[in-house]
Amino acid sequence: MSQHLLKSLFVVIISAISSISIHGSDRIIYGHVSTKSNEPIDAAAIKLFLPDSIFVAGALTDSIGNFKIETSQHAGYLLIECLGYSSEQINLKNSDSDVNLGNIYLSETMNRLDEVTVMADRVIKSKYGLMIYP
Repeated sequence: MSQHLLKSLFVVIISAISSISIHGSDRIIYGHVSTKSNEPIDAAAIKLFLPDSIFVAGALTDSIGNFKIETSQHAGYLLIECLGYSSEQINLKNSDSDVNLGNIYLSETMNRLDEVTVMADRVIKSKYGLMIYP
């Protein structure tokens, strides 16, 4: 009788653990990131944070600008960043359903350098694997 009870308890525990792992990510946040001229932005970083700024999950956009994050969190905000573009923050409402953010537009940022100087020296001698510069 005790072996039957232990086997039943074992089956219940395994079932509970597997159902938690299967239903752990019950919300999908997805969308499309592009420029203002509707050109997709490849490899933009999408970061999901809790309301108190704790990082939860992240993803990168694919070659056509789409992203998808699977999470069990129901509130917080997304931070969308890409080198050469302005960052965008989107607050998420507390919801149990999937969230389609649609098109997210990032504008280009222009950083100009004042001056770039390229310098080079030439090798005078090479002895025993050592380079001697003037």
